Amino acid sequence: MSSSSPIEFFEINKPYGSFSNYALYPVVWNGMELKSSEHGYQLSKFTDEWYREQIKTIKTPNMSRELASQKIKGGYVWRTALNTIIQESIERKVEIREDWDKIKDSIMYDIVLAKFTQNEKPRKLLLSTEEKEIVENSPYDSYWGCGRDKKGQNKLGKILMRVRDDLRK
Repeated sequence: MSSSSPIEFFEINKPYGSFSNYALYPVVWNGMELKSSEHGYQLSKFTDEWYREQIKTIKTPNMSRELASQKIKGGYVWRTALNTIIQESIERKVEIREDWDKIKDSIMYDIVLAKFTQNEKPRKLLLSTEEKEIVENSPYDSYWGCGRDKKGQNKLGKILMRVRDDLRK
């Protein structure tokens, strides 16, 4: 990595926001047409075809994440509207696949590679980062991002750098 400041991303409407899985770039992955890479990642947590379809077809990446959480919540109208689907998933005994923790990193790599292979604008932006470190500057996530304390694992940033290297080959 170069010693210059890292490239940070988090919000989709900011510079480098297209690196986020919430950025609406369509992806064809595993034979599915998806609205975003987040949709693909979240539906991959489940083997139940009915629930995978709910996540796949939900309007936004954030809604796909909320469905995958399977938590009944209050708050915004859009959020409480998901409770019916989540309740049905609970009644159907839909659970996150047992091997999820073992495969989630490779799933994320595959879906991110598909996104950047299939979408020219974010691919050009990713390749323009040269050798700079890329950091998901998420204050909420210390696994995929750097977390509030900036000491997180930054797995998504590392995947993006790996994808960048693979795209150059």
